[in-house]
Amino acid sequence: MKKVSKITLVGIFVAFSFVLSFIKLPSPFGSVALDSFPGFFLATFSPLLGGVVALLGHFFTSWNSGFPFGFYHIFIAIEMLLITWIFGNLYLKNKIIAIIIGVFLNGIISPLTVIPLIGLKAVISFIPFLIFASFINIIFAFITNLGVQKYPKVGELYEKN
Repeated sequence: MKKVSKITLVGIFVAFSFVLSFIKLPSPFGSVALDSFPGFFLATFSPLLGGVVALLGHFFTSWNSGFPFGFYHIFIAIEMLLITWIFGNLYLKNKIIAIIIGVFLNGIISPLTVIPLIGLKAVISFIPFLIFASFINIIFAFITNLGVQKYPKVGELYEKN
């Protein structure tokens, strides 16, 4: 894919992520939203580009939630890039394993990193909401990918890492 096409594609998905960052899912913190769906979807074709979109999507949700974890959101955004990249690489090999690992990493492992900030009890109470949100975002990406696969031009989005 040409460089301009990649930039345009990422721009469209970043804009989509921005809009979805305003659609919050129920949780004790306001920073759980549908912002990672575009990143997970793009990762099904290009794990790195999907990771970049997920990183920026986390910043959008954090921003419009008032940055509840302060500068710690930088670390969380990097986690989102890594989780989405791992998901995308697994998705290209085994879709079901990718969904399971993606939900596990995003819903269970990732929140453990904020234990020093909010404590173990708060993290444990937060995990069910993150599992739900991770599942919704990843399943939306999976379903959208199934629908888009019917169009041959979509195959051009795939890039080998």
